[in-house]
Amino acid sequence: MRYAFIAILCLPLFSMAQTNRTTRYGVLFNPDTYSQKTPKDTLESVLTAMENKRLDYLAAQLMLPTFVDARLQETYASYEEIAYQQLGEAAQRGNAEERLRRVSLLTNSLNFQGLTEAIRLKFVDEPDTFTQLQKFESGGTFNEAGETATITHPDIPGRTVNFRKIDNRWYIDNQRDPVKE
Repeated sequence: MRYAFIAILCLPLFSMAQTNRTTRYGVLFNPDTYSQKTPKDTLESVLTAMENKRLDYLAAQLMLPTFVDARLQETYASYEEIAYQQLGEAAQRGNAEERLRRVSLLTNSLNFQGLTEAIRLKFVDEPDTFTQLQKFESGGTFNEAGETATITHPDIPGRTVNFRKIDNRWYIDNQRDPVKE
């Protein structure tokens, strides 16, 4: 029961992370280093973030916010258990609001770290992903249609890189199939 209550209390954090486009999950938006004015800019920024080992920036600022938020919501309960274990007695001190805030802050931090680690492991398990993204960036064909865009490459059949535009920023869409209208 307490977990359901905490999850309900934390939903505003997820929506706040989605609507505040300057800082998401503690990661400040940096358009000078990571431009998102066009799909090509965004892909270049994804590659730069990967080269700089800024997977936190990739997850918080360059990936489609709805995907990231949904993924974090799915994994919240498991990280909440870990937060309670790590906090131990500290999870029980103070009034109910303080306890919930303490657990929620740690849970959100652990959850986001878990996502960035999952991204890192994906690139370790699939090292050709980075090379393919470089190939898409250097020689791909960009097709923009309103708020969506795709990149195809003749040497990488059956694979596209997808983007969505939200509030004048382009985000990489974490799906391998073309965007369906």
